[in-house]
Amino acid sequence: MSRIIKKRATAYKVHISDLVNGKWVEKPNGRFIVTGSGLEVQRARVMGTVVDKFISSQSDFGSITLDDGTETIRAKFWKNQNSPINKVQVGDIVDIIGKVKEYRGEVYLVPELVINVDDPNWEIVRELELMLLKPAGEISHLKEEIGVSEEDKTVPEEDFASNITRIMEVIEKFDEGEGVDFQIIKKETGLSLKELESGLTELLSDGTIYEPRPQTYRKL
Repeated sequence: MSRIIKKRATAYKVHISDLVNGKWVEKPNGRFIVTGSGLEVQRARVMGTVVDKFISSQSDFGSITLDDGTETIRAKFWKNQNSPINKVQVGDIVDIIGKVKEYRGEVYLVPELVINVDDPNWEIVRELELMLLKPAGEISHLKEEIGVSEEDKTVPEEDFASNITRIMEVIEKFDEGEGVDFQIIKKETGLSLKELESGLTELLSDGTIYEPRPQTYRKL
């Protein structure tokens, strides 16, 4: 049975300062922060060190403050989503994907996913990724990372949607908690290299999946 995969706003990898110093803009399709490079950001992915942690006395609200060297931002958790904060301590490096919100002048994140980063070298990798961003805001590193150009991504629209569904079915079937290797996805989907790379790029870009490790994929 085929499924319709709802496309979400892209979770852009950015510096915290891009969010804190951005400008809020209202459009028919939602409210965005516009960064200095022109990105319209509703969902963001930021990595940094936890410098503060707060949990209310009734455990119905909590927050962590993240510092990436450019600025700080709070990620706020409410009662129904408090479990991720219990696994995070001051001094930890975390990678957060979440919606960008604002209240009384404070820009903050509502996390969808909190990933503990055990190897600090990933901060260097993230910095290199951000350096590769084009001024117009294209996420060029996603295409460079797995070798896909705009010309390569010429899969017919109907086939492309089918490929996306097949990729997601394999990831959901074979993920036992650590993600699914690129080669397993290729073998099980039977897709060509170009088709698989195009599909993974799309899913990474819109935040449907992420890479806990290089060439390993998990559903968000």
